[in-house]
Order: sequence, then C-alpha cells, then structure tokens
Amino acid sequence: MIRALAATLALIGSVVSASDIQSDLEDLVAQHRLDAVSLTVLRPDGSILADLAVGKSTQDPSPLLSISKTLAGACTMHASRSGLVSLDDTVAAHLDWDGTAGDATVAELLTHTSGYHPDRTQRDVLGLALTRPARVAALLEKRSKTERGEKGYAYSNENYLVLEAVLSSALGVPALTWCLNNVPALVAMKSLRPSPAYHALGLAGGLAANTRDLARFMFELEQGDDWPGAEVRESIIYGPGILRVAGGPAERLSHQGALCVIPRRGNSAIATRDALGWSVAFTYNHCPNRDVEASLQKLLLAAIAAD
Repeated sequence: MIRALAATLALIGSVVSASDIQSDLEDLVAQHRLDAVSLTVLRPDGSILADLAVGKSTQDPSPLLSISKTLAGACTMHASRSGLVSLDDTVAAHLDWDGTAGDATVAELLTHTSGYHPDRTQRDVLGLALTRPARVAALLEKRSKTERGEKGYAYSNENYLVLEAVLSSALGVPALTWCLNNVPALVAMKSLRPSPAYHALGLAGGLAANTRDLARFMFELEQGDDWPGAEVRESIIYGPGILRVAGGPAERLSHQGALCVIPRRGNSAIATRDALGWSVAFTYNHCPNRDVEASLQKLLLAAIAAD
C-alpha cells in the first residue's frame, strides 16, 4: 500500500495564486488519463488557496487507504491521553493471544516495530485480503499464532489491524465507531466515513473523506511530546501513523496511501504539511504514480506568484 512514503510534496514558502490551478489540474488529469482527482491547499494561516476537483465533486469522499493510519494514530493518542488505553499495554492484555505475538505493545503497533512480518495483506494479488472482512479476520487469527520476528521498523498493515482489535477491546465498543464519534479532530471531518470499497481494512486503510477535511486535519495536527516514533532512516521518523521528516526545506508531516489491484486500477492519496504550515491533500483514482505526483508539484510551483 505504501511504495515511497518520502515521495510526497515538499511545498516552498512563497505566496501561491489559485488563478490557473483549475486549468492546470484539468491538464494533469488529461495528461495522465485520470478519471477523477481532488486537491485542497491551505495556506499557513489556514485559509483555502485551492479546493478543486475534476471528474467528481469537491464534497465527495475519496478512499484514504493508508492515511487512515494517521487518523488511527490521532484516535489512539486521544484514547491514551484520556486514560482508556496505555501505549505500554500489550496485545495480550486485551486479546486472547498467548504466543509471542501477544507481547507487542500499542506503541510498537503504532510505529510498525512489533515484529509482525511478513505483511500478509500485501501477498494477495487480487486484493481480497484488503476488501473482505472474513479475510481480515483470518489474517488476525493467523497472526495470533505466529511468533514475532525482529522488532525493527517494518511497515505492515497488520499492525493497524491488530491495533483496531486492541482498541475495540479496551474501549468496549468497535474502535472505528468510537474514533469517529469521540475524537474532536475526527468529528470535525464531516465527510469522514468507512470507505465502501475498502471498509474491511478499518483503521489500517478503510476510511474515506474529502480533501478539504483531510487538509484541515493536517493543518491542525499538533505533534505531541508523547508521540511514539521509530527511525525509518536518518531524519525520518514514523509514528504514530504519520511520517515525520526533519530538517531543511523538506521538513514535513506526511502520509501516503495507495492500492493497486491491476495496472491502472486503484486509488491513491497524499496528505502533507510542511514546516511553514502549507497543508495539501490530494487524491486520484489510479495506481500510485510518481509522474502524477511530480506533475502535481510542478503545478503548485508554477502557481507561485507575488501576493
């Protein structure tokens, strides 16, 4: 689902004009033969620079896929700060897992350091493990009986599938329901809902929202001292459910989501906020494509103008 988390937008600190963005976005759609895209850009003061769509309404939710993990991270931290779950809680404390898989902590699930690999959701070439609840349940059952591997950073949907099960047990209600109704940042996302196509993935990748709500979430996201994190590589930290890139003009919070079942058939999403406060959310109905994302960045840079 994630091919290159670091390959996201790095906006620069100039004033941007929206005058030509709509036509440029239409050109991007035509160039890459896309059916539908949505783009929202918020200035550092929170005002809307662009809230545009081609082939769909700006109000229509789009699959967020792995950006669902960013929202799951926000939910888990809210539950932790409310005293409902601890980042140090083990899986076994909430689920009936008696193998080493039960020794993983909530913090390790949030940062992909649980040792839960290989990620079996990535092995189903038809994507059925990502779209059918029964397949997801079977994956969890198998994971509960699989010994943990090395605990270094290894991105895996299974971490967040297990996290959702742990939260549901700790909260006494389905975690997704609790998150959508009790976390202020998520309640404010009026378009946020389970994705019809990928709802089986839940907090791991099964949410949908429009780009306006997603960009606003990124704009308001505050990094906390209690955030767990794991080093992906130098200056890049993952967690909780967010990629943190430190240093220089590329500094940002970001996440990317993508699912490609067959060539050209899929969905992709990007959410990012740079060090200056520019926030961008972009979705398109295509397999993840670096050329599309390069064209988007070029579009934004080309719109830079004097205030």
